[in-house]
Parts: sequence; structure tokens; C-alpha cells
Amino acid sequence: MIKMVYKELLDSIRIAKKYYASERAVHSTMFKLAAALLAFLATGYLSYLFALVPMEQKIKSELIIAQSEVRFYQQSDDHSAKDEALAEGKLEAANKSMEVLSSAVGLLYAVATLILTLAPLLLLFGFMHWWKYVINLELGKTE
Repeated sequence: MIKMVYKELLDSIRIAKKYYASERAVHSTMFKLAAALLAFLATGYLSYLFALVPMEQKIKSELIIAQSEVRFYQQSDDHSAKDEALAEGKLEAANKSMEVLSSAVGLLYAVATLILTLAPLLLLFGFMHWWKYVINLELGKTE
């Protein structure tokens, strides 16, 4: 049973490899890949805009409140050690949340930079291959 599934999988891979190696499929695959990368870039930007920016504002406000509480408890004599420890814990949690959010935004920017580098190259090579395919088709050198 497993041998049969493995054989079918290898046959499917061979067929796909043959198709993608054909002259007609290379440029269309490059165009599709570039379009998928640009769609992923748009999705990433929208997630940044509608999810990460509001979360960043919320975390910044929590950080300011936690800093104010810690300062208040440090300057005031009318509190317990528990209140001060809770305020310091809130401050530490807000700092960690800000670090996690900053690394998520950094990763999103790194991926966006990679996509903005790869997508134009894919479009350029796809167009160049398409142009070569059209010329060869006119000359009768293509399938």
C-alpha cells in the first residue's frame, strides 16, 4: 500500500516537473509566483495596519500606565509591598509585550523587503522568458 502511494507520488512529481520544465510553463509560473508574492505582501501590510498598529498603541498605553504605577508606589509611603510588586510585574509584562511586537514588526518588514526584491525580478525574468518564447514561436522553434 505504501509502495503504491510512493509510486503514485513519484509519477505525479515527474509529470509536474515535465510540465514546469516545458517552454510554455516557465513564464506563466513566474508571473503566478510574482502575483502570489505581491498578494502576500498586501496581506502582510493589511495585517500590520489593522492588527499590529492597534495592538502597538494598546501596549504603549499599558506601558505608560505601568510606569506611572511603579513611580507612584515608589514615591508613596501608603502602599504594601504587594502593590509595588504587582505594578513592577505589569511594567515587566508590558516591556516584554513591546519586545515581542517589535520583533513581529521587524520580521514583517524583513519579509516585505524580500518580497519587494524578488517580485520585480520574477516579473522581469518572466517577461524576458515570455518574449523569448514568442520569438521562438514566430521562428517555429517551439513546441
